[in-house]
Amino acid sequence: MSTLLKKVQKKLTRYANVLSEALEVNVKILDCKFNIIAGSKAYKVSIDQNVEDENNIYRKVIASKQLEIVNEPKKDDICINCPKHDACVNKFEVCSPIILNDEIIGMIVLICVSEKQEEKMLANLKSYTSLLKYVSDNIKEMVSESMEQEKNTELVSLFSIITEEIDKAVVILDKNFCISYSNKKANDIFEIYDTCSYKMNIDHTGNYLMEFKEYSVIVNGKKYLLVGNISDIDFEEKYKYMFMFNDSSVIKNNINRIMDINKDVAFDSILGTSKEIITIKKNILNIADSTSSVLISGEVGSGKETLARAIHKESYRRNKPFIIVDCKELNVEFLEEELFGKSNEVEHEKGKLELANGGTIFFNKIDEMPLHLQEKLLRVIEDKEIAANVENSAIQTDIRFIFGTNNNIEHLIKSGSFIEELYYTINVIPIRINSLRERAEDIKVITYSFAMRFSKLFSKKFIGIDQEAWEYLLKYDWPGNVAELKNNVEFMINIMNSDGIINKEIIPKKIIEEVEKNKNKNYAHTLNLKQIEKQTIKNALSIYGFSTEGKKMAATKLGIGIATLYRKIDEYKIMKI
Repeated sequence: MSTLLKKVQKKLTRYANVLSEALEVNVKILDCKFNIIAGSKAYKVSIDQNVEDENNIYRKVIASKQLEIVNEPKKDDICINCPKHDACVNKFEVCSPIILNDEIIGMIVLICVSEKQEEKMLANLKSYTSLLKYVSDNIKEMVSESMEQEKNTELVSLFSIITEEIDKAVVILDKNFCISYSNKKANDIFEIYDTCSYKMNIDHTGNYLMEFKEYSVIVNGKKYLLVGNISDIDFEEKYKYMFMFNDSSVIKNNINRIMDINKDVAFDSILGTSKEIITIKKNILNIADSTSSVLISGEVGSGKETLARAIHKESYRRNKPFIIVDCKELNVEFLEEELFGKSNEVEHEKGKLELANGGTIFFNKIDEMPLHLQEKLLRVIEDKEIAANVENSAIQTDIRFIFGTNNNIEHLIKSGSFIEELYYTINVIPIRINSLRERAEDIKVITYSFAMRFSKLFSKKFIGIDQEAWEYLLKYDWPGNVAELKNNVEFMINIMNSDGIINKEIIPKKIIEEVEKNKNKNYAHTLNLKQIEKQTIKNALSIYGFSTEGKKMAATKLGIGIATLYRKIDEYKIMKI
């Protein structure tokens, strides 16, 4: 693995040569693994060699992090066990550690191999050691700059990988709002393809489109209307802000497409752009003209009736009746008559099944239908006829049957409250519509659509929804799904101020309280996780110690990097006891 000094090896080689010529001594620069990174004169041929076992003084410097002097290498105790002791020609050595962020990353060594060099070194030892410390600090700064450049390169690469794959233009701005990075979409909008750092003047127009703000932006002398959001990423001064945006006209066209989708297909009430909704719309187009029964399942308020209406509108039956039967709301005493009609000797009153003949009938909450009527309904579906007129003769039927439920009918079959054969008869084409919390990406589109609809209905100006309000609307679970969202948007449009902005102040209290309650639960959970992490780190440090080696061992056992461990120690203020 490359060490920090290895990454600036070319610069250090030049450094060693210049230093050697200026001081008239030999120079070696080693990394923390005892590899020779740079060397002057005779040591040039030893570059990249490992000398951990050849010189005890190097190990002492690594351990002590202190400058070490050996004025008589062959006689000094530290050199006794050196494998090159007998062949050593060195007269004098000075080793200075190179320390970055309290970690030793290497050392610089001045070596005298002649008496003349030794005499000069001893005569100016104080100046030489001071210079050596200064050089060590310079190398530390050189490495630090290299790390910073590498980090910047990695950041730009990361920005490129992330931003080129999204459907928005992205610019990264410095603290003065000059462009530090821009993706291809941004370059195409601004028509800038050079490396100049253009100044960007950004002003909020006061308008909102969906959850996004509209901005007036000037770049390179040209003015643009853009819609998006500015985030404070604060990597450093050069990477302070991220502006993700699209051309205002593009967003407006998308909104118009969503709002006017019924011009193309009869889906004006099936709002959403999630994968689930797109799939449902495609399936509706495919099954619309079929005569097979459809079972739509989903939570209360998720839009089952809306889907049933869309199937009817898209079918060849669109100009025929669409009849709704809510099995839960019907009076049980008169339910049979309401469905099948009633007759006497004089006249016959049509029931809903007969009224739906030629068209579509939607049985919502089919799981609430009594068992004896389930049996009759099964016969109607299978036989395609109703026996309920004055002459007591059968009426032939041509009806598209659609059913809705918010329960698991298979469980009801096991409990004996639903006929199994009927279930298989009505569940030929199953459609499952997810809850709103399962397709949260649709909340924005649906909210905006309802807001536009009700503002037009109430003749009120609607500009948009501010960011704080969006945070609550998106974090709320919406147990009542689309129906609940619709009612709440209608309420907010009614009490919205003349500025046309939906803000936190007009969001229903129930939503605010529920989101805040969940936020506190999540915060408490986060606190618990942090407490566990803190205690785990403290336990590891108590076992392996607070020394540099102890921390390295603790980091290894914890499965984290040493830098991460130091950051966590600082974050949790873990002190040696």
